[in-house]
Amino acid sequence: MQTNAGLKAGPNEQLGFFFVWTLFTLAFCIAVLRVGKYLSVLFWLLLLAFLLLDGVAPGIVAAPLAGWEIFFVGLFAWYIATATPVNTV
Repeated sequence: MQTNAGLKAGPNEQLGFFFVWTLFTLAFCIAVLRVGKYLSVLFWLLLLAFLLLDGVAPGIVAAPLAGWEIFFVGLFAWYIATATPVNTV
């Protein structure tokens, strides 16, 4: 037996959710500027991802475009996470 829990999120609710994460990421983009260039690039790419998701919710941006950008952000994050300990050893 399958039951639904909660309410289905419409475009407005999705936009609100993604917009809050966009603002949160923007704060980190500003804060990380003095930490390092790779981490700064990562957060600015993540901000771009959330801006694209902000456009996906109302149907302005195609979802595959946002998905591919998020995929590349993940690859870049993986590179940073791998390169940091490798380069310090």
